[in-house]
Amino acid sequence: MSDAWDIISDSVNGIEGQHLKCAKGRWLLDDNEIITGDDGLRICVVMETATVGEVLWQDHKIAERNIGRVQDGFQFPDVLTDGWNPYVAVMAVRADAGHVGDLLTFTSSSWGGRRAFQSLVNPYRIMGKRRFPICTLGTKTRNDENRNIDPTFRIVGWSNRGNFAELVPVEQPPAAIAAPPKTAAELIGDYIPTAELIDDEIPF
Repeated sequence: MSDAWDIISDSVNGIEGQHLKCAKGRWLLDDNEIITGDDGLRICVVMETATVGEVLWQDHKIAERNIGRVQDGFQFPDVLTDGWNPYVAVMAVRADAGHVGDLLTFTSSSWGGRRAFQSLVNPYRIMGKRRFPICTLGTKTRNDENRNIDPTFRIVGWSNRGNFAELVPVEQPPAAIAAPPKTAAELIGDYIPTAELIDDEIPF
C-alpha cells in the first residue's frame, strides 16, 4: 500500500526532468514522439537510480505499489501479484547534440520495459559498476499474436560514474586538493566508445 512519500510523489507524477516512455511501439518524451536510432535521442542511464518492483493500475493511475531501489537491495519479484504489472523507473541524462546534460526519467510498467532495462545490467556489471551506459533507443517486435512491440536500449558507449556526483553518492572521500566534480553536462567529454572497452565478441 502507498505511504505518504508515494502520495506526495504521485501528486507531481514522481518524475525528475522530462518523462521518457515507450507506448505502443512509439518512444515519447513528455508525450511527444521523438526520433530514435543512431540519429535520435541518446541517453546515459544512471543505473544507481533504478527503482523496480510491481504496481497495480486502477482508473489509469497507480493505486498500489511494491517497489524499491535496486541500490538498496530491492529486486523484481519472481512472480507478480495477480493483476499487477512489472515496474521500472530510472533517471538518465541526455547525451545527444544540443541537449547534453538534460535530465529525464524513463518509466515502464510493461514486460518489454522490464526486459529493456535488464539488458543493461550485465554490461554494467562487466564495467565494475563504475561506468554508466550511453544508449540509443529502438524497438523490436515480439512476434506474438498481439503484435506487441517492445522498447530496446542499444549501448553505444560509456560514461564514468564520477560525472554524476550530483545524482549518485561519491564512492570515496575527495582528495585534500581536488578538482570540482564534473556536471552531467560535461559527460560527453569523457565519452568512451563501446569498442574501446568491451570485447566485440561479448554479446549484448
